Amino acid sequence: MGSYFRFERLPGAIPALDGLRGIAILMVLGRHAGRAIGFDTTFTPMFPIGSWDLMIPLINGWAGVDLFFVLSGFLMTHYLLKRKGQVSLRRYWLKRLLRIVPAYYAVLLVVAMGLVPLYPVSPFYWWWRLTYHLLFLQDYLQSNFVVAFWSLGVEEKFYLLVPLLMLLFLRLGRGPWLLLTCICISPLCRLYGFLAWQHELNHLNYFLWLRSPFHMSCDSLLIGALVAWLYHHRVSYGWLNATRSGPPLFWVGLIACVWLLGSSILVKDLTLVNVVLTPDALALSFGTLMLGMLLCPRVPGAAFWNSHFLLVFCRLSYTLYLVHMLFMRSVLDLLWLLLDRPAPIERFPAEPGFFLLYLLVFTAVSVLVAMAVHFAVEKPFLILKDRVR
Repeated sequence: MGSYFRFERLPGAIPALDGLRGIAILMVLGRHAGRAIGFDTTFTPMFPIGSWDLMIPLINGWAGVDLFFVLSGFLMTHYLLKRKGQVSLRRYWLKRLLRIVPAYYAVLLVVAMGLVPLYPVSPFYWWWRLTYHLLFLQDYLQSNFVVAFWSLGVEEKFYLLVPLLMLLFLRLGRGPWLLLTCICISPLCRLYGFLAWQHELNHLNYFLWLRSPFHMSCDSLLIGALVAWLYHHRVSYGWLNATRSGPPLFWVGLIACVWLLGSSILVKDLTLVNVVLTPDALALSFGTLMLGMLLCPRVPGAAFWNSHFLLVFCRLSYTLYLVHMLFMRSVLDLLWLLLDRPAPIERFPAEPGFFLLYLLVFTAVSVLVAMAVHFAVEKPFLILKDRVR
């Protein structure tokens, strides 16, 4: 029984990718902590270093979702390629259902029934909203129980389509070129949408029209699939020599990630370049970093990427993603009450000490609830999934 409650690396897991998954959820938590205090709209300096602010990488933490997409695209394609397309679609989809649906449905129903303290749920069109969330259509029809659920609609559609794509690509024998062609679809759709709606665009419309829908955001998943294809066929590509190519790819990807996430606030201005190309720039940086790690596991900082700290967040990443937004406002209100200070009506002052306290309590509460959902709901179905043969 004791082993049930331990966080252990799964058989066949790639340690560095577990570390990246842990970083992805930490990025999302940091982003939403900054959003809760209004930093993403006021941009008031909080931890300034010259003209730069330490909060910038946290505000750009929404890119953690893109990192999740690249990881998912890689892992699903890697799984299929290892079997050379010889996979039962029924078994594959059953394993995906057991992996994703139970924890999602459990959290969705608890939220929809208004059982989360201090998290109000609108009664308008309740049955309709619940129905399309159950069908994973919230990426198109608006994710309005928990905003973060939008990405699950994107990923589920990819999980349904990727085995069919891989079977087709393997049969045609032109995987990389067909993947590159498919990757171009999303930025072309965003380009068309930007040109058609640029005069109506604000950040809410950008999210609903050009970020959330599957066809607007599946390029990150496909870039992950391309990384898997290159890694699987690395012997056929002379330039993908582990010793020669691994470290340079790692450093190029890492530097690109640090520069993109840390230099300025991404998509602050809804320009054509930001709307159309930023998601691909992020995904390509993440993909390059991943490929370098895969080719050369002994990259600098391997002890960090493979650490137990990141492994814990990796194992909890899915349930943390599901539940963390439920406590953004309630933890904030609780802290204001405990500190005996009047809560502002609209936006919260950017006080460094208060933010750090909020970030710590918000993360701790989210982790505790995520652990409860993980061990009570998610893990039993993961064990059942592993028994599917």
